[in-house]
Amino acid sequence: KRRGFHPVSPGLKLKDAGNDRSRLLGILEESGTVEMADARARLFLTLTEFETLVGSLASEKFLVKFEKDTRLYHCGKIQAIQDKILSEVTEFHRKNPRKDGYPGGLLNHYPESIIRTMVKEGQLVQRGSIVCLPSHTQTYSPEDQARFKQLLALLKDTGLSTPLLAALKREFGDEALLSDLVQRGISEGSIMRISSDYFLETSVYEGFLSRFREWAAKSGSFGIQEAKSEFNLVRKYVIRILEHL
Repeated sequence: KRRGFHPVSPGLKLKDAGNDRSRLLGILEESGTVEMADARARLFLTLTEFETLVGSLASEKFLVKFEKDTRLYHCGKIQAIQDKILSEVTEFHRKNPRKDGYPGGLLNHYPESIIRTMVKEGQLVQRGSIVCLPSHTQTYSPEDQARFKQLLALLKDTGLSTPLLAALKREFGDEALLSDLVQRGISEGSIMRISSDYFLETSVYEGFLSRFREWAAKSGSFGIQEAKSEFNLVRKYVIRILEHL
């Protein structure tokens, strides 16, 4: 072999084949995906000619065109992308068993059309801004369960004057665990989120809400000072609760 000689890639062979069909497949073979406008410009085709070509190759399953997507995909590359997404989500579940799912924003570098298809086909489950495997269930160790009970007891015992988030972090030490336990309580309905740093045990909140409605109906109008006196709360709690309501 001559020094520096490299075999011609399959994609290059297709691109050099001399017909539009082979050239488009060659582009996809090399890059895996291509913008349709770019591909049409490189092939010097009219819009009608290009759409006819794409439709033909898609029907023969040589390429994939998703609805509302400006790109074309090589069929062989789609599975590789899906496998990579599944691998990332699986690894996240393994490392974060307490989390209810993988933050969808972390998948933004993948084509949205592929993720939508995976959800539609049941490979992934989407809940709001998160995705997870269909088989995923949140798992808590015995120590986690004990800390969760401790958190609920603390919130209930301290009532409306419960520690704000900064104080809770100092109390728990493990911020990641605290965040997961608070989110669990919110999801299960045992904790109410009043503000970004103020959380109440649900029965405490419901008791307050009932009493507040009755008092507000009788008072007609009131200010922060009146609310502070009525509920025996300092200003920081009153403001957060009233803004929540």
